[in-house]
Amino acid sequence: MVRDRDSELESMGMELAIGLSEVFEALKKISAGDPTVRISETSEIELIRKLKEVVNLTAKDIGEIVDQSHEFAMVLAEYFDVLHRVAKGELSARVTGESQIELLTALKDVLNETIEGIDKEITERKLYQKKLEHATEEWRTTFDSMPYGVFLIDMNFNILRANKYSSLSFEVPFEDIKGKPYSEMVHYSQFKENLSIQNNSYLKDIEFYDKKLNKYFRQYVSPIPDHEGITKAFVVSLVDITKTKEDEHKLVESKDAFFNMLKELDVSYKGLKDLHESLIHSFVNAIDAKSPWTKGHSERVTSYSVAIATELGFPEKDIEILRTAALLHDIGKIGTYDQILDKPGKLTDEEFALIRMHPGRGEEILRPISQFTNLLPIVRHHHERLDGKGYPDRLKYDEIPFMAKIITIADSYDSMTSDRPYRLAPPKEYAISELKRCSGTQFEPQAVEAFLSVLNGRHKA
Repeated sequence: MVRDRDSELESMGMELAIGLSEVFEALKKISAGDPTVRISETSEIELIRKLKEVVNLTAKDIGEIVDQSHEFAMVLAEYFDVLHRVAKGELSARVTGESQIELLTALKDVLNETIEGIDKEITERKLYQKKLEHATEEWRTTFDSMPYGVFLIDMNFNILRANKYSSLSFEVPFEDIKGKPYSEMVHYSQFKENLSIQNNSYLKDIEFYDKKLNKYFRQYVSPIPDHEGITKAFVVSLVDITKTKEDEHKLVESKDAFFNMLKELDVSYKGLKDLHESLIHSFVNAIDAKSPWTKGHSERVTSYSVAIATELGFPEKDIEILRTAALLHDIGKIGTYDQILDKPGKLTDEEFALIRMHPGRGEEILRPISQFTNLLPIVRHHHERLDGKGYPDRLKYDEIPFMAKIITIADSYDSMTSDRPYRLAPPKEYAISELKRCSGTQFEPQAVEAFLSVLNGRHKA
């Protein structure tokens, strides 16, 4: 850019020299007494045009021109010297001489202003060029410091430019990359087939494996359009994702191993759970088998309790807790004499006192088992009443666990609808009427209503 300007200044200097020579020659003729002298006023330089115009206008006054010709010659010689220095690049050169001739003073001002303009323009261009060179260097530094391969390729898929990372990654000397076909650098045969230049759209990201380098890459391609929107080149970015792929493979292996472990644990857990439930059922059956009058009692109480909880919308987790508590609610009867359970007549106060001890004993039996901790208050309080007349702690209303209230209803209903050694089972209608009559005093009304819905077939789907 500066080289072009220097050429322009050299041409300007040549035209100045020729123009001044014409002016000087015309002045010599005028000073010799030739008033007919005229010179062409055409010139690319405003200074020369004005000078020629003045020469032609002042040629009439030969006498005055003759007197001033010597001063003209001296001043013009200075002007010519200054212009010659400017043409050589000395932009600080200026006309400094003074003159009494108005024309020469005006020419001096015009000449200095012209040189000032040239100096300013060249200085601005040099400054712009320095900024451009600085920006180019910054771009080159950024381009080369990118932590992945970047290629600039033409429409024939030849490499116009590549960063240093590409040279190191593909083991090709940096100076040998330019002009090399992209396919020789990157061993990915489908590149051309996958490259879409229509509408200057971005190419879909592609992952591929380079067998030669034994590496995985992710390729991004962006078209570079010209001012008319026509693609003229492409920027291709290649990110080495080998480490990511290896980590991904290890993660998949770890995930598979973890899932296999979970499956094994799930099988083991289900086996333990089945064993756990089988042991509970066996234990409960052993309790109920103590007397023919109580056989199947715990299973039926559990079925009623779960039906009530389901009707009330209990979550599955709470239903499972209730199911286990209902199965084990009479575990305290292990310590009760069989003859009391089978006695056909009315129990004495002492015998009834022994019966009342079974909720507390059930809690004591289950307490050492940490998994049954949340069952303890349910088992202990399944014979409490809302009015505080139950046992063993005479709790009232909200002091009684809600699950214990459910078991109380289920237990009472099963007892009322089952044969006992001292009586036959009354009709179910009697048991239902007792539930309604004692709702709010002995039984929880909300749970009673839910149980009646179940018994009447109006339970929730």
